[in-house]
Amino acid sequence: MNTKRIFLLLSTLIIINHCYCQASKQLVDLGIAKERIHSYKAAITYFSKAIKIDPNSDLAYYQRALAESDHKDTASAKADFGKVIEINSNIEKNDPNNDAAYFRRAVAKAHTEDYDGADADFQKIISLNPDDKNIAVGDYAAYERRGVAKNRMKDYKGAIADFDKAIKINPKDADIYSDRGFAKTMLDDHEGAILDCTLAIEINPYEVSNYINRGTNKEDLKDHKGALADYKKALEINPDDEEIYRCRGFAKEGLRDYQGALADYDKAVEINPDDELVYLNRGNLKDNMLDYKGALDDYTKAVELAPDDESAYFNRGGTRFLMGDQQGACSDWGKAGELGETMALDMIKQHCQSLLSGKKTP
Repeated sequence: MNTKRIFLLLSTLIIINHCYCQASKQLVDLGIAKERIHSYKAAITYFSKAIKIDPNSDLAYYQRALAESDHKDTASAKADFGKVIEINSNIEKNDPNNDAAYFRRAVAKAHTEDYDGADADFQKIISLNPDDKNIAVGDYAAYERRGVAKNRMKDYKGAIADFDKAIKINPKDADIYSDRGFAKTMLDDHEGAILDCTLAIEINPYEVSNYINRGTNKEDLKDHKGALADYKKALEINPDDEEIYRCRGFAKEGLRDYQGALADYDKAVEINPDDELVYLNRGNLKDNMLDYKGALDDYTKAVELAPDDESAYFNRGGTRFLMGDQQGACSDWGKAGELGETMALDMIKQHCQSLLSGKKTP
């Protein structure tokens, strides 16, 4: 075979491969559009077609995993996130400057509970672009990825600066406003966070998390009624999201609608019986309603689900003390103190010293 023939064959293969990649990317874009309006099954179908065309597309697996996660198909999501990690396992050697690939791998590691690995990849994203000179003009996504990485590293001011730059280039991406809103929330700029959530909602009114985040920021400003309005809208979009019921229950507590709050917490538990926060919130509510036995049961369930959460032990200790179980209370406060709850140490000083001398607190 002559050289010209070989060159033509290689050129043809390159063109065919390029066409396949383009077709795969187009299907991914269609899937993303469906995901944004919460049509998860349709989105997953498009991503699956993209993977069939290009089995090495980490982007297609990544997007499918996100859709599966939103669709509450945790097992499939973890499998696809695992595939993202597998495809990018040699990124340091094959494409060491691809911050987008590091970003997808970082998110995948976080979803598969490799938090140290995720943090290492997020840190790598920042190190690849320590300043703006390495970011191409108009590449808003690079600023967004670096901002998300800084959020993860708790550099919220730095994250906001990056999101500002991304928004200046592309003011029509709802996710950037959402991410900036999160950073503002962490800096206690609740009014700024509410504004960013509102801007995100104006661009994409179908994203439930923006209503939830705006509602929780309103809660921090004691605007319970405003929060309820946001949770109501979120439930209209997704009536099966336990987080919305949990948050709405907390807002109803703020308005002293205890029975309504209890009903929402019960609904949240019904949807997801493995959410520790629901049991904590419901336990607090039952404590306030003087249902100490019910509160104790909820705190105990929270401890079972999250044995390293100091608040569950601390709260259960308070309930046990109110029920006259001083020894059980002191045991729980001791555990909470070991896990870092400083108020537990104060409770031990006030109520548990007598146990050492064999006397009961009067």
